[in-house]
Amino acid sequence: MSLPNAFRADFIGSDLIVNLPIVNNAQRDDLVMINEPATPEIDYPHFTLYLSKSRRFPYFTATNIDGDLFKPIPRKKVFGSGRDEWSLDSRFPDYQWGAKLYSADKSDFQRGHMTKREDPQWGDTEAEALAAAQATYHFSNCVPQLGDLNTKEWGKLETYILSKESVPGKLKVSVLTGPVLSPQDPLFVTSVEGEQIPIPTLFWKVVYYSNNGRDLSRAAFLMGQENELFRQKIVMAKTHVDLFKAADSTAPFFQDFVDAAIYQVNMSTIELLTGLKFTDANEPYKDARPLKLIIDKVQVKADQEISAAIHALDRENFIVPKVIDKDDEYIVSFNNLILAAPPVITVAAASTNNDAALQPTVSSFTAAGPQFQYTNDLKKHFGYYATWNPGLHLQLGDIGILQGNVFTRIGHLRFQKINFEVNADDTTPADISYKTEGAVNVTTKLSGTAALPGSILKDTDAGLTIEFNKKNAIFFEADQTLTSTIADTIGLGEAVLKSFEDGKWDKNWVVITELVTAKAATILISSLAGAKIELKVTTSVSAPAIDLADASLGLSTQFSKSMDTTIIAQAGITPLFKAMKIRTPLFGEPNFEPLNVSAFDLLTPQTISIEENKQRFKFAEI
Repeated sequence: MSLPNAFRADFIGSDLIVNLPIVNNAQRDDLVMINEPATPEIDYPHFTLYLSKSRRFPYFTATNIDGDLFKPIPRKKVFGSGRDEWSLDSRFPDYQWGAKLYSADKSDFQRGHMTKREDPQWGDTEAEALAAAQATYHFSNCVPQLGDLNTKEWGKLETYILSKESVPGKLKVSVLTGPVLSPQDPLFVTSVEGEQIPIPTLFWKVVYYSNNGRDLSRAAFLMGQENELFRQKIVMAKTHVDLFKAADSTAPFFQDFVDAAIYQVNMSTIELLTGLKFTDANEPYKDARPLKLIIDKVQVKADQEISAAIHALDRENFIVPKVIDKDDEYIVSFNNLILAAPPVITVAAASTNNDAALQPTVSSFTAAGPQFQYTNDLKKHFGYYATWNPGLHLQLGDIGILQGNVFTRIGHLRFQKINFEVNADDTTPADISYKTEGAVNVTTKLSGTAALPGSILKDTDAGLTIEFNKKNAIFFEADQTLTSTIADTIGLGEAVLKSFEDGKWDKNWVVITELVTAKAATILISSLAGAKIELKVTTSVSAPAIDLADASLGLSTQFSKSMDTTIIAQAGITPLFKAMKIRTPLFGEPNFEPLNVSAFDLLTPQTISIEENKQRFKFAEI
């Protein structure tokens, strides 16, 4: 019989019952039994677990979280020593892997809590919460996890459940967690107590909750560490044969992730992998991918590596690059298509030949390149995403992905058979500009004035000299910009969500719903401190200032040194945009929402030049 302070099935509500998972016959024979009469329920304050005799790891833990009664006890105050104090549960000391596993040679494992320390850390008194937190430090609640999983990806998910949902919302939530104990788990390379220990490679978490107090919902998550275990040579003897025998393994698939939501999977996936049967509940998330694709997808990778998939399910509906450079530093893949950075033009050597110099030049697309400086700086300044490559022509309805603030186009709404109407901008066109503060110096020279020392320009020439004293410094000027939008984003959201439910839409895709178009624009980015470019005006100019984005001036490059990106008065450029995507909150239905929108993001390029708005936006950034 469960103790009063153990996991409670009726914790969320008397009519919202969450039972412990049902084990299969083989698992039942492998359970550690305690007490009289014998029971597999190993109870601790606010949580319960089932333990495997043969593996000495839990099949699962089940925890109640009370966000209203949560007590914020710092980790260093859980024990009087100020340190973590792990111990064997004296009720069954022979069925736990203790400190010897985690101190063995090649053991780069962290002691991974299955029930997170803070999750049961609640109660009417701080003493009750403290006792629950201390109980999570039994080795029965512990499974070896690499740091890339335990403190990063797994930790992000755990923190989200507790700190972003349960505590702020004062919610009652039940969380079930465990490793996938597979017969094919690889073996730890170091024997412990004369045994070679199979190390779990997949971990799952299931969250039960109620949005309205009447209906029970659930969300399931899966994460893995197999790739890293083998890369670091911590385990050996890999095989997947039995694990995948029920899966459609039509193609390999690899991709890394940046937030917890992307690890979400169907409950059927968790049940198939674990052999457990869970309490039924509403399940907003739907995922039609084959099992093997999901397993490969959730593997945590070191250094956030991004690899390519060689699989396209629907080549007619999406633009798939014909050639992918596998040595490229920026290749992104999804479950039904390959994505890569758009082709780029390598910077040509400096030339005084006007025809060659007029060609736009952009650096190769690498993780260390200027694209992140450019897109981040312009987003901070304008409140819009910046197009990269800067000369790429975007359209309303373009579908793509965002890596940081860098957008890669992969298709269009028309390929999804989603139609929309456009709201055209009927305001006065606005000139907008930006340059890296303190790093760009522009000198204007009128015809008949003396040229600067060392300048290519002649005394009879009119032109400009732009100097950069910093790497990746930016000069941006766009003339006569107008902003167009998709008219009915609510209707668009309904269509996108329907496509998502039908398995035709990846929730990582974003849609451009607002687009800034310029009559012409000049964009310059330095590759090194000391970069310089000189431009000559081929038409007559009498004004003391020269507009670098004015195509009618016939600007031509006379000299260029250490320039990364050179786009001169390019017509019809689309330098800025806003986008929307599907959000799948843990506690709720998927929504189609703007990306990173705050009140200050509602500023447009036409209104950002107003001094009051500039100050408001700077305050928002602080």
